[in-house]
Amino acid sequence: MLLIVFVENAFKHLGALRNEKSKVSVDIQVDGTQLFFKCINSIDTSTSDLSEENLEKGKSGIGLENAKKRLNLIYPGKYQLDTTTENNQYSITLTLEVLN
Repeated sequence: MLLIVFVENAFKHLGALRNEKSKVSVDIQVDGTQLFFKCINSIDTSTSDLSEENLEKGKSGIGLENAKKRLNLIYPGKYQLDTTTENNQYSITLTLEVLN
């Protein structure tokens, strides 16, 4: 259930592109004791303010900040969460230690 917020945000902030189809891509892999999650969505960088604060401004639901709080409570020191914006794409990558 922790990962659903990232997928929801991908659709919530999906951008319409002029020369390409909009897209959302979700990849989940488990390798030994680690879970790798990546979610990418297209964005329209010409009209969007993509700062983390504005991604959640005026939105309801758990939100990115609450997901970070949950990760800190449930998996302290056992995860890495990264977000990037480039080439009309927003991506979030989570690496999580699932077993000790």
